[in-house]
Amino acid sequence: MGYKTKVTPKSRDYGVDVIAMDKEDIIAIQCKKLKDGINVSNRDIQRARGSMDFYNANKCIVVTNQDFTIQAKEQARRTKNTELWNKRILHEINQSIYTLFNNYYNGRI
Repeated sequence: MGYKTKVTPKSRDYGVDVIAMDKEDIIAIQCKKLKDGINVSNRDIQRARGSMDFYNANKCIVVTNQDFTIQAKEQARRTKNTELWNKRILHEINQSIYTLFNNYYNGRI
């Protein structure tokens, strides 16, 4: 937490949609909203990774409402500082936030 964020332009974004910065990190974030059954490919991982130099980022996150191809997962696994967030991870994050707010508003925190 504590990141400052900047949304990149809709065109000529060099492969990322959001730049998140804190004192230690600059994170290039690519968001892919796809239809059911369509997975993010390794080409999208390559684009996001390629943008890291342009934005001087030291981390990369590719986020999707679906999943990633086997090749995309392999490419991310073999590169440093690349995270893949699929619909399962987004659901887990959402559940954690819901639980936190629910506990707060019910006086448990």
